Parts: sequence; C-alpha cells; structure tokens
Amino acid sequence: MSRLTYLHVITNGKQELREILPVLQQVVQGGADTIHLREKHRTDKEMEAWLHAITSVVPKEKVIINERIVLAQVYGCKGVHLGQQAISEITTSKSKVALADQLLGCSIHNMDELHRSMQIRPSYLIAGHIYETKSKPGSPPRGLELLRELKSILASSYQSIPLLAIGGIKPEHVAHVLEAGADGIAVMSTIMEANDPFEMTKRYKKALDEGRKYA
Repeated sequence: MSRLTYLHVITNGKQELREILPVLQQVVQGGADTIHLREKHRTDKEMEAWLHAITSVVPKEKVIINERIVLAQVYGCKGVHLGQQAISEITTSKSKVALADQLLGCSIHNMDELHRSMQIRPSYLIAGHIYETKSKPGSPPRGLELLRELKSILASSYQSIPLLAIGGIKPEHVAHVLEAGADGIAVMSTIMEANDPFEMTKRYKKALDEGRKYA
C-alpha cells in the first residue's frame, strides 16, 4: 500500500515579490502541497506585505512562513516553520508555541536537534541537507543515512509525524529519499529558479507518486 507523500516548495530569499508571485502560482498549479516562505532578511512589515500579496493569488491554507508566528496567526496561514535558534530559545525559556489548528515545523540536521525539536511537539520535520547543494557551499551533505536514523528514532521513541528531506534533491533522487524513510521532500532553487516552475513541480510530483509505491 502506498503512503501519503508531501512536496514543500521553499522560497530562496533571492527573488523580489513581483518576481515570485507568478512563480508561486505556477508551483501551486503544478501540484505543490505547501509554499514555504523563507525570507529571513526581510522585516515583519515587508513580510506582511508579502503575505497580503501572496495570499491573494495562492490559498492561505498552502502557505507556511518561517519564524513569524504572529503573522502566521493573523493571516490564517497553514503554519509556521522554526529553525534551531528559535527552537533553542523556546526550549530554554520553557515557553510554548500557541498555534490554533496550524502546523508547526522544525528544521533538523542531527539527532540532538531531533530530540530538542520534539520538546515543542512539531507537526512535521525537515531534515538535511541530504545531497550537495549550492545553498550550503563547503558543507558536506549528511546523506540518506541521516533519514534512516531519524526515522528509526521517531518510530521507537516518539509519535509518528511526517519527515521531509531537503538539500540538493533532484527528481531522480526522490525514490531514494523515500526508500530511506522520508515522507516527502522540500525543494528550493531547483523549482524557484526553473525556467518553467510549473513543469518542474510536476516532475517532482510525478517522482513522488512513483516513488511512494516502492518505499
């Protein structure tokens, strides 16, 4: 029996709003499950303008935003995604992330970060980077073994939540990451900077549909 798989498409912080709007429309039309706004360098005011514009052309139920919990709540987004610095601050202060019927995602890179992230009860995890990627120059990939180890620990010690793989994943890699335990993938530049984002998104969706039959 095949399992459910996920495709998150993540913005790369390089494109302006006027450039990104038609790309995101194509990505959604191509079958992406989630649009993930990763624009760390932008102010809250800028991100509010981004959300206003993006949710006018993309269903807000498909939009996850990095770090900006209040904005995710105000705009009724699908959820919010946190990096390890934010997660560490939350766990150190023993505070809670209050989200009403929204997803909470965490980025992880090793076992310690998995255990720390699980303290805030995430809805899903994104793990990487799995393959070499230009967004992490000089940083060696963690490989498929990371996914196998994370999936094993999740199964034995925690509740079952989706584990997505990120980092240098091409359509031809999808079957391998699913076989290693991933429940889906997160893709950045390969889709966001594609000549035809619609067709590239469809390629990934096809690879996910085909790969999950054998994972």
